[in-house]
Amino acid sequence: KQINQGFTSELGPGDFPTKPKEKSVKAVIAPAYSYDKASPIFAWAYKEIAEAVLPEVYIIIGSCEKGFNTYLFGDWDSPFGAGTVDIEFGRQLVKLFPSLKNNIEPFLQDKIIELQLPFLQFAKISSLDKIKFLPILIGADLSYEQLIEFSRVIGALEKKISIIICGNFTSYGRKFNNLPFIHNIKENL
Repeated sequence: KQINQGFTSELGPGDFPTKPKEKSVKAVIAPAYSYDKASPIFAWAYKEIAEAVLPEVYIIIGSCEKGFNTYLFGDWDSPFGAGTVDIEFGRQLVKLFPSLKNNIEPFLQDKIIELQLPFLQFAKISSLDKIKFLPILIGADLSYEQLIEFSRVIGALEKKISIIICGNFTSYGRKFNNLPFIHNIKENL
């Protein structure tokens, strides 16, 4: 019900996705917030995904306290059934980028990726059995240079990838200890 309302809400796209077209989506930014508060924002991102061709894998990136983590322990359960983790691809990335660790702990503490999976499955419901994803949590302790290097590694792979970046857009300001700019706030955002 919350997913449906996201699409039909006056704040959302206003309708459900149409059939996929021959476009690809390289990346979207989706909220890291509960459906009851952010379902329309989810719907905008996932309507783009729904109307694009299915990539070989979706990389779902969230944030965590520290480290650079993936989860290669098995598939994830959701209301739409099992979400298939692309374990082989994950192992390949761990080999190519040793800072990336197969680590279950951050995924037990943070549910940011779990919010994305049902929306992804809903968006690609006609291809449910073909969806593969790779969850990644990036810690605040990772350097900009490490992130650039990781993006180069991903970019060099011969794999059709779509990236879903989870972020909480409301955590801006002094009360959130996040004030990267103070002038031209609207333009900078």
